[in-house]
Amino acid sequence: MSPRTVTSIFALIAIAAIGFAIYIYIARSPLTNPSLPSPRPTPVTSSTESSPSPFIGSPTPSPGGSISPTPSPAGNRTFRDSDPLAVPNTVETIAEGDGLFSIATNHDMTVNQLAKLNNISDPDKVFAGTKLIIPDDSSSDTYTILYILNQKRLSKEKDKITAGGTSLYADPVTAAQSDIKNVYNLGADTPWSKTNEVGATITVSTSDKDRIVTATLEKVEDGFWLVKKLIIKVTQTNT
Repeated sequence: MSPRTVTSIFALIAIAAIGFAIYIYIARSPLTNPSLPSPRPTPVTSSTESSPSPFIGSPTPSPGGSISPTPSPAGNRTFRDSDPLAVPNTVETIAEGDGLFSIATNHDMTVNQLAKLNNISDPDKVFAGTKLIIPDDSSSDTYTILYILNQKRLSKEKDKITAGGTSLYADPVTAAQSDIKNVYNLGADTPWSKTNEVGATITVSTSDKDRIVTATLEKVEDGFWLVKKLIIKVTQTNT
């Protein structure tokens, strides 16, 4: 047998082997033989996958970590018996590194207006921790400040009367002088005039070249007078 014949025989055997292997592969494939089960993928656990956060829906901290101060309603604050009987409804505390500009802007006021309302002579010199009275309503020349009752001071005043003493809250003028001082240059000696009294409500007023001020007081428990509302009408445009 010649070498060429032997080579041809081996080539035919190789081709037959390859064809047989292809036949076996096709016969066992689930794509061509539905009776065979499809292979199941192996589960993959990602090292970065985590369970849903319990804080979903929580606010995201703002960049820089700086949080602007927000007004504090009097009903959410704690008072002492040394605090006034009538406390402004809304105050705001100056935070470290903050100033009057951002606070005034947040309340649609100018720096000069906010400083004047809070008896601040130099708006550029304010300190962290300073509490500012924020008007409940304001326009370019009128500010309305509402007040709330300090129950602890009321109890202290009652104890004074029980012990035979006197209370400055027994008279509406001295009550106004006590609790409205340090607002728009009003002082403990500011002269107030009674302008209207109806039942348990009385109005007192004062004025000068800079402002016209009206305060409404209400008689509460045991005859004490409580400031309820203060309205300041500015009469100079440069304030």
